[in-house]
Amino acid sequence: MKAILKFKLPRDQDAFNRASKAMALCSFVWDFQNYLRSQQKYAEEPDDIEKIYSTWFEMLGDNDIDLDDLLK
Repeated sequence: MKAILKFKLPRDQDAFNRASKAMALCSFVWDFQNYLRSQQKYAEEPDDIEKIYSTWFEMLGDNDIDLDDLLK
């Protein structure tokens, strides 16, 4: 089985960007889930909400994900 996604650029640029970042988004979600799990399970003093929020944006950046750009 083979699947081919076709985009008419530049008209479909936003859809192309979302499709091309799908794996990065999956990786980010997996990593962030594991971060939250480790905070819940192992941290004697879990991070506060500000630290969690900061980690969220740091991990988005590490995966080269700009949600504002992808959600246009």
